[in-house]
Amino acid sequence: MRQMQKNRFFKITFIIAILINLVACSTTSINAVYNSSSNSRYDQENDLPANYPTKSLPDGNLWSDLRGSFDLPVDTDSRAIQAQIRWFRAHQGYLNYVIERGAPYIYYILQETQRRHLPAELVLLPIIESAYNPFLYSKAGATGLWQMMPGTASGFGLKINWWYDGRRDIVASTNAALKYITYLHYFFNNDWLSAIAAYNAGEGKVQSAILHNQRNNLPTDFWSLPLPEETRAYVPKLLALAAIVKNPSRYGVNLIPVNNGQYLEEIDVGSQIDLNQAAKLAGVEVKTMRMLNPGFRRWASDPDGPYKLLVPKDNLDTFKKMLAETPPEKRVSWRKHMVGKKESLVSIAKKYHIDISTLRKINELKSNHVRYQQELLIPASLHIEENSDTDTAKIAEERLPGPRQVVHTVKPGETVNSIAKEYNVKSNEVEYWNQLNETSDVVPDDELVIWQTGAGGKKVAIKAFAYRVKPKDTIYSLAKRFHTKVGTIMVINGMQRKSLRVGQVLKIPGRSKKYSSHYRAKSKAHSKTKKYHQERSHKKSRKSHQ
Repeated sequence: MRQMQKNRFFKITFIIAILINLVACSTTSINAVYNSSSNSRYDQENDLPANYPTKSLPDGNLWSDLRGSFDLPVDTDSRAIQAQIRWFRAHQGYLNYVIERGAPYIYYILQETQRRHLPAELVLLPIIESAYNPFLYSKAGATGLWQMMPGTASGFGLKINWWYDGRRDIVASTNAALKYITYLHYFFNNDWLSAIAAYNAGEGKVQSAILHNQRNNLPTDFWSLPLPEETRAYVPKLLALAAIVKNPSRYGVNLIPVNNGQYLEEIDVGSQIDLNQAAKLAGVEVKTMRMLNPGFRRWASDPDGPYKLLVPKDNLDTFKKMLAETPPEKRVSWRKHMVGKKESLVSIAKKYHIDISTLRKINELKSNHVRYQQELLIPASLHIEENSDTDTAKIAEERLPGPRQVVHTVKPGETVNSIAKEYNVKSNEVEYWNQLNETSDVVPDDELVIWQTGAGGKKVAIKAFAYRVKPKDTIYSLAKRFHTKVGTIMVINGMQRKSLRVGQVLKIPGRSKKYSSHYRAKSKAHSKTKKYHQERSHKKSRKSHQ
């Protein structure tokens, strides 16, 4: 028992040391708590306190049940809270808009907070974070109802790729956000206000503020901490909203009624499915299906999963029946495209808002080369963007704000430390992003997620030479041929994906006198030939005029 306590002490000390060095919520090292042994105070299956009974909500209006479940103390005489209450009172239209948009999700999130025995006030947090808009992106790169940063999401095992973003998935992101908040509450010794502040600023900043006050013999409650202005307003906003919901008539605010009943139902369809097709099977509008499944960044779910969909509960039986009658190969709509004379795979991919590597995979192409009148299979896009409004994002999202994702394939001899140095990130960040611990080893062919800000990579001048991509080239063959790494090529070329196109000019790290001189000579010869033909053409033109 003593040894177990000692191990636990060292583990917690290790976590705290990491967390104080991390910033905001992009690199939060919380996996050690949730990956601990079965003797932990947390249940590994659902992260609920062990042996707790499930709590059910009484029937009635959702706002009534919500205010009856509030746990956080609110000092409505606080000047900071009063200032936020005045703002919400002056913006009734904004509240109406947010509540109406969040109506499909609010009941589900309330159920999840109650299931985990968390304060019901957390249901109001997405109002502050995203105005209940799951498609919202911040300049820093946070997205979803809970505005999670990609690094935080990766640490919770949320998938982010060309097809899907788990931060926008209602179920997956809510699960991750509530796990995070539960951890923060534990980390800050059951102080909810500090935990909520840390959700905004990151536990490193809040912990540093607490240590600062301790060194100066000052109080360490949230209201006394030297925190950024945004965070100092963040907690009062939540408490002001709670005060209004608790007694709307006192503040002259009208809350739009929200049904106190289940609206969403999750179903695993077992294979890739076109959102347009899913909407038809469920008997709902495409826009409705899109709003309930914002995690899909394209016209269909990820071919590799997850295959879970949210559908309106009233349409669930219809959807199940129609789905059973639709074989997997007919769940994605296709069209044929005949390659034109001046078309390339790049132009075709751009036309249909499809990733080049995906288009190659669908058509079993070994390179980016296509021939005239060749038939290609094209997934039938929804084209929602043509009829979209500010509530919905375009299906084709090519460049997103914030950190850039690199997937690094581990080579023989590499370690977490060496990989971290290559990308100029911290080894504990790599561990967190990939749900490793300090004793985990990586083996060749493992794929690690790396999140880079700015230019990324080593902050040194990298000498490189130009290389024009040939038909059979891949990024892997080039890395092997020129004795470098795939990740390095991607970093210095600002690449987000590993696909190449014929004719593309890449910067290849290192010095290759042979290739560089050959490339320069070829370019010089091409210039001379071009000049010769231009002069000859000019002479012929002069003779014809004479």
